[in-house]
Formats: sequence, C-alpha cells, structure tokens
Amino acid sequence: MFSGVRSLSTDESDDPRNYGAGIQPLMTTAPAFLRIVDVMRITALSRATLYRRIADGIFPPPVHLGGRACGWTPAALQVWIANPGGYRAPHAPHDGDADVMPVSPGKRKRKRQQAL
Repeated sequence: MFSGVRSLSTDESDDPRNYGAGIQPLMTTAPAFLRIVDVMRITALSRATLYRRIADGIFPPPVHLGGRACGWTPAALQVWIANPGGYRAPHAPHDGDADVMPVSPGKRKRKRQQAL
C-alpha cells in the first residue's frame, strides 16, 4: 500500500466533494456596501456625474462608514437601477437648509494674522 494514499471509506463526510456542503461560498453573496469604484462600474457613470446626481437628489446618497470611507447598499442601488430616470432620493429629516453642507474643520479658511 502507498503511504500517502487514504483508504477508501463509505462515509460521505470524508468525501472531498462534500467539504463545505451546505455553506454558501463568500464570493457569491453581495457585499454589505459597494465602494465608489464598484458603483461606477455598475452604473457606467463617472465619479463627477455620480456626485452631481447625489447633490441633485437623483441618485442614492452614500452611507458614511467612518473616517473617509463611504459606500452604497446594494438595495439602494437596485432601487435606482429599477428606475434611473424617475429616481428621487428620500428626504431625511434634518434641521437647517438641505442645500447648505457643513464645512469640515480642516477646510475652513483661516484669517491671516496681520503683523503689528
């Protein structure tokens, strides 16, 4: 008998073809969030066009994931894909004007200090 060969068994759990049976492979499930590169590929729209449409309320806004990361849910994109010409972003409750975006602290212009 060869030393590296397993003996044949009738137990189906030992069959390599059954490894992972009943477990859905990770690559077939949709990700929780799609990043901008994926959204550009799926929609065939440029980055600038996507953000322009988000500002106009005719494309789903991204979900902020923390830090500088953001992504889109597959469900939100599917709603847009079903009716791209008639899509209108849902209005979220907020205080203040929707057209005014808050300025991040790093983007504020600093006043020049004049020498006395």
